[in-house]
Amino acid sequence: MFIVMPRAVIISSTLPDLTFEDLVPLKTDKIIGTGDEDWKQRVQELAGSSELTIICKSSGRLGIHILLDDKGHPLPLSATSPEDEKELLTSQLQAKLEQAVFFSGKKHNPISFDLAHYDGGDLNEASLNVSREILNSHAQLLSTGRDMTSGLLERYQRIKNIIDCIQDADMASRLLIDTRFHLCWSAEKLAAANEVWIQYQQRRSEVRDDKVLKEILDRILQEAASKSLHKISVHSSEDPLATFLKYHVSHS
Repeated sequence: MFIVMPRAVIISSTLPDLTFEDLVPLKTDKIIGTGDEDWKQRVQELAGSSELTIICKSSGRLGIHILLDDKGHPLPLSATSPEDEKELLTSQLQAKLEQAVFFSGKKHNPISFDLAHYDGGDLNEASLNVSREILNSHAQLLSTGRDMTSGLLERYQRIKNIIDCIQDADMASRLLIDTRFHLCWSAEKLAAANEVWIQYQQRRSEVRDDKVLKEILDRILQEAASKSLHKISVHSSEDPLATFLKYHVSHS
């Protein structure tokens, strides 16, 4: 069920055995109409989904998609116990935090990512999970196909955004000291990885006319990366340095 208000849409389930609720608030825009459009054909095939089209005064047409399982239940599944409910709320908070980290800073983004709406979730667990996924390039919202320089810079900026988004939501007081330490340490690791890659590229550029020096430089960095990967039982014969910087910075 979609409940449409002037500046937000509430999503809720009417099934008696299902507890599901979510909120899609707008920043400053206003909803002036709603409709039903076959987004599956326009965008992509979304098997099992519930959809709503809203028309906004400034942003135009937006689509809301709720993915459903084979029983018609929204994903993630509803809670069946207090422990499940806590896990569900944390999962929703993590998803909202990740969206805020990647999209809240976009100039033309009309959606407000209100973390406070998910007050029952574990912010410490959610923030550490988002940080870990970004640190090791597992976050689904990370850009694909980027070169190493752009990829490292994006991950560094995104991981810093975690703290910024939590502070903007006035929720920093909910973070434990250990959580704050781990978030800052993850940002420091990516900052160091970014600097190592920049220095490596600069040195290669400086000796680009000396094939021997370039080969020595490459060998030193690749061997260092191989040793680091070997310590964590990871083997990469093609490009150990790229493998380490992209997937295993957490072990630095």
